[in-house]
Amino acid sequence: VYHGVSLAPQQSEGYDVLSFFIEASGFGAVVATPSPADDKLLAFLKTMQTMTAHPLSYYSNTWPFLPQKMVPNPSTPPFQGPSTTMVEIPGAQFNFVVSGIEIEGGD
Repeated sequence: VYHGVSLAPQQSEGYDVLSFFIEASGFGAVVATPSPADDKLLAFLKTMQTMTAHPLSYYSNTWPFLPQKMVPNPSTPPFQGPSTTMVEIPGAQFNFVVSGIEIEGGD
């Protein structure tokens, strides 16, 4: 899948063996189908072949972070009451699950 090419198995000691290149710190995937690939899969493989034309080592392994700057954030107007377009949600017990990576201060 990763390089978007068909693989032909070779027989070795009674087993079908696939051989393909995976570079250091790289990754890959194989799709096995019981019948020839349909047009949708062929289109996907063509896309993957285009996207992986260069090996991973072609690209820099340095993380280029985006520059950031503080911008003014004007205060919002004080609350004047509920909007006519607001919908009341009746009180109930709600379970919220949150996870993520937070970057704070000098992290």
